[in-house]
Parts: sequence; C-alpha cells; structure tokens
Amino acid sequence: MNAPQKCQFFLTQKNRTCKFDVVPGKNYCGNHLPQAEGSRPRIRCPWDPAGAHEIYADEVEKHRLKCPAYLQIQAQRAAPYYQLDINAGAALDVEPIPGACLPGHSMAERRAAYAATLGPDGLDDLIERVCQAAERLPPLPPVDALNQAAAAPPAPAPGVTTPPYSAKHAAQQASIVGHLERHGLLRCVADDVIVELGAGRGYLGAAVAGHCASLTCLVLVDCRGFKLKADRALRHLDLHRLRCDLKDFSLAGCPGLDRPGPSGGAPPRSWVGVAKHLCGAASDFALRAAVEQAPRRCRGLGLATCCHHRCSWRAYVGKEWFAERGFAPAEFELGGHCAATRRLQGPAARRATRTARLAPLQERSLAPAIKQVQLRRRSQAFLHPEQNGRRRGRGGPPQNRVQRTGSHTTTSRGQPASPWANTARP
Repeated sequence: MNAPQKCQFFLTQKNRTCKFDVVPGKNYCGNHLPQAEGSRPRIRCPWDPAGAHEIYADEVEKHRLKCPAYLQIQAQRAAPYYQLDINAGAALDVEPIPGACLPGHSMAERRAAYAATLGPDGLDDLIERVCQAAERLPPLPPVDALNQAAAAPPAPAPGVTTPPYSAKHAAQQASIVGHLERHGLLRCVADDVIVELGAGRGYLGAAVAGHCASLTCLVLVDCRGFKLKADRALRHLDLHRLRCDLKDFSLAGCPGLDRPGPSGGAPPRSWVGVAKHLCGAASDFALRAAVEQAPRRCRGLGLATCCHHRCSWRAYVGKEWFAERGFAPAEFELGGHCAATRRLQGPAARRATRTARLAPLQERSLAPAIKQVQLRRRSQAFLHPEQNGRRRGRGGPPQNRVQRTGSHTTTSRGQPASPWANTARP
C-alpha cells in the first residue's frame, strides 16, 4: 500500500512543507487548498482577537450566528459590570504616531519607524530632556521586597500547590500580601471586597484569602479564560470571576459590592484592589477605575506593574505632567519603545531601529528614566487626583503614601503614618 501523499504548501515560518495528508488527486491539504489554488478564500474570524480560527470570506454572516467568540462578546457586553471604554481615557482627536509610519503594522513597529524620522540628534535631545525631567523628581522610596517569612502567609492549600504553583510566584505573592498588611489594607477585610485586577488564574487572590481567614468576598477580573485556576480552592468564599477587559470594567455593576457585609453595614461596600504584573495600560485602567468611579469606596491598591513599553498615550493617567514639560504624545509613545526590555522583533522593526541608530547604551540610559517617570506619575494620579483635575470624595485629604516594593507599587489612603512611609509630592 502506497503511503499517502503529503501537502506541498511551503510554511515560511517553519522553513518546510506541510506534513498533512492530502486527498488523492490533490496537491494540498484542506487547510492550504484555498491559499494555494485560489478557491474560496479564507480569512481570520473578525470576532476572535487571538486569530485562533479562520472562516470562509463569503460566510462571515453565517458564521457569526454560531461563532463562540461572537457569542462570548455578546455575553460580556450584556453583563451589568460592562461599560464600553469607561476606563480607557478620553478619545484622541489625532493618533500620537500617524499611520503613515509603516501603515498596517503594529504600534511597536510604527514607534520604531517614527524614531527613524528623528535621527540621532533628535533622539539624543529626547534622551536628555527625559533624563533631566526624571532627575527633578524626588527619589523613589527604597525597594523593600518582603520575603515569604516576613509576609507570614500560611502554607498554600493542597489544591493551590498543584501546577502551575511555583516558589517564585509564591514569594512575589507573599511580598504583595505583606505590604498590604503593613499598609493596613487588610484590617477590615471581613467587610471589604478584594478585587484582583488582571487576575489570570487567581493565585494572588488565593494568597490574600489564605492570609486573611476573615475574608468573605473575592472578585477576580480578567479578559481571558484560564485552565488550572485557583478557584477550586476558594469555594468557601463568595467568589465571582468576571470576564471583562479592564478598560470596560464598571464598579457600579460589580457583584459583591452591592451587598451588605457580614457586620451588617449598608452597601455599597468598600474594596481593595490587588494585581500582580498588571501589564502596560492595564495599570492605568485600574487607577482610573479607583479614582474616577468610586474614590470613596476604594481603600487602596496594591499593583505590580510591568511591560512599560505597552503603555499608551490615551490610557496614561499623567498626561498633564508630560504636557506641562513640553513632551508631545508621539514622544511619550517613543519613550515606551525605548523602555522595552528587549529589541523589537520582525524585519520592519529591526530595519527601522537600525535606521534610528538606537544604540543599546542609549536604550539603557533612557529606560530607567521612563519607568521612574511613569511610576511616579501613576502614584500621584491615585494619591492626589485633584492635581489631575479630578474631584475626591467627601472629607479632607487623607495621609497618602507610596511604597515601592521591587517591581510593584503599593499605595494606600487614610492610614496612620509609619517610619518607613514616604510621602511623594513631585
């Protein structure tokens, strides 16, 4: 018996031909037949942001009625906690970086192309201005990364120690929990709601629940679904897992906040936000939700920021500070490109980077300044919202602090001062 013929379609990324079997008499498999022979072209599903599946171009409307991604989007939009772009920031009249720079490419590649238009002199001038602005800011508080013993969390439950549990993440979670405890954000946890933003599998919320036996309500918010979640170890709580993008997350319809606490207090209940590795603009979404939506109900935030190169001008909460110092929106976007921890991938991005002559030394000198400015302005947007034209809730201004703990920042409101606290007012 002859072996089945293999597909002759060449896969550029893998540098080989497809290994799927083909129907007798055909040269290509079912996946590559439309691309190779031009019959019934296929496109990516317009409702699947990950591009996980393709559909026939002439069956878009037919596919919409049965597409799981479309049905999921409709379910999210019908949820009471969904409000489109409530935390996204004001819409921009003009894009910070025009689409003429590599039209159709990603923002990272367009940033690199814009850097190429400035030339070496323009980049040197931008680096000098950013570094001077960073030097005028008060120094950040010293890094204080608590270890697991200092945070004193109990041993994880058996359900939590199964994969993907790791000692590295457990130490990071313990440090965040320890700083929340130091700030006094876990003192009234029985009547408060812990909201984990960008929860992922929810292991930070599980660490908080393991440390605070009196916790009764936990809300996990993420835009994706996950396997091996920590939810199975949190069934004794009033647990709510919400699938929603943080830019569309409204606290007005958040379950748990509209219910009375165990002590009988009238709703709405206060809440404490926690997050580990809140990527890029998601940190700005969280700050905007705390400051603009419910300033009186938010007792504090414990956020671990990351991916500074994924911040965007529209979402950023410190636009006023940049504008007062003469920085254009395009320069903010370019600063995000220089704050990246790794070089851009792709031939277009690499070519634009070489043209702009972004030397590694320049990138290393600019990245710390960009990250320091972003961190400082985010903290001030939460601690002093009146400086950004926002109104605080009733009552006088509380004592405000920012504590930098490794890669994350913990901010609190209205807690008594302590020797390690640092008041930051740039």
